[in-house]
Amino acid sequence: MQSNLRTLLATTILMMLVALTGCSSEQQDLQTNVDPVAGDLNDDKVVDQQDYQIFLKVFGAKAGEPHFLSAADIVADGIIDVGDFKAFTQHYDTMAQYGDFDMDGDVDGDDYDTFRSGFGKVYPELLYSPALDADADGSVGVGDFGQFRSRFGR
Repeated sequence: MQSNLRTLLATTILMMLVALTGCSSEQQDLQTNVDPVAGDLNDDKVVDQQDYQIFLKVFGAKAGEPHFLSAADIVADGIIDVGDFKAFTQHYDTMAQYGDFDMDGDVDGDDYDTFRSGFGKVYPELLYSPALDADADGSVGVGDFGQFRSRFGR
């Protein structure tokens, strides 16, 4: 008798859940487990170096432009800018490889030339690059140089 009551109760709860949400609890679990990860720009369920490279390529794009990527517009304001970069850095440690701008495995003179060319640039200046902006404050300045200098030669 008790098992029949439990089954009836469980069935009633499940039917109410389906009626309220339009899907079963199993479907609900699936929906909550497949939410996109902010910053996962290539849809592989992780935010990593590949996503960072994609972000850098689309930085500055506005909605409607051919290279605009809505997934990179994390704050959903129609432009991929410093606000999105700050949000992106919440999901990916951009500092892990900071300074190796040419991605050759070390921080050397070539990287210094890149940094020097962007030093003093402020968003939205054309030559501002979020890759150089270690603290994601919208400008490439002394604090960023300190971060670069601490990695130089590694």
